Amino acid sequence: MIRLQKGEYVIGIDLGTTNTCAAVITYLSSDPIIVTQKSGSRLLKSCTQFGKEVDVGEAVYRRLTLGTAGIIKNSKRILGRYFNDEIVQRCIEENQCGVEIREVDNKPIFYINDNTSVSPSDVAAFVVKRIMEVAKENIWNRYGEDMKCVKVAVTFPANFNNNQRTATLLAVEKAGIPREDLKMLNEPSAAAFHYCKINDIDNQTILVYDLGGGTFDVSIIRVENGDYTVLKYAGDPFLGGADFD
Repeated sequence: MIRLQKGEYVIGIDLGTTNTCAAVITYLSSDPIIVTQKSGSRLLKSCTQFGKEVDVGEAVYRRLTLGTAGIIKNSKRILGRYFNDEIVQRCIEENQCGVEIREVDNKPIFYINDNTSVSPSDVAAFVVKRIMEVAKENIWNRYGEDMKCVKVAVTFPANFNNNQRTATLLAVEKAGIPREDLKMLNEPSAAAFHYCKINDIDNQTILVYDLGGGTFDVSIIRVENGDYTVLKYAGDPFLGGADFD
């Protein structure tokens, strides 16, 4: 449990395949403030475009729908995977990520042009950095510029292996968040924790469905004396809201 001092806030980030969102809790209240984009949306599109500058979000997504080249999408699907991984190969075959994927040291790299190639963790870092910037703007506009973020929580899927979790950690650090200020937890446990907390539930087995923009996961979690253990999980990394018309 974190005790926030005057002028402090913490942020939780759901780094998603299709969308990324965040919520903030300040020292003034335990009620979360949902981070809102200038457009009014609570979602940041997890799309990036690399040019003279790096652009992230809704404007990039609109260019993507118009067929603009050089825009990276669905990068989370290959985050922390090796080039010969079947998921990476399917992304290449189906052009799931929007740009060419090349192999460097058996790892997938997004090839933009002869001068620019970026890793999946680089892409994730820019998404995290942008949502952090928007969160800070939200808080400063509401409470003033004396407010400071002291802790960051980032979620990852339950089926992420060590390589994928390490790549997520690397992305967050690249976004400028010190490791000592970071807490990482799996997505279904985060959902189960919130559900159990608001309903005063303990010593039960919880079934968590996570239907995201690009993936659909289901997890069975045992909650016992405040501890959360993922017993089983399954899912489809190519099935999500973006696949429904």
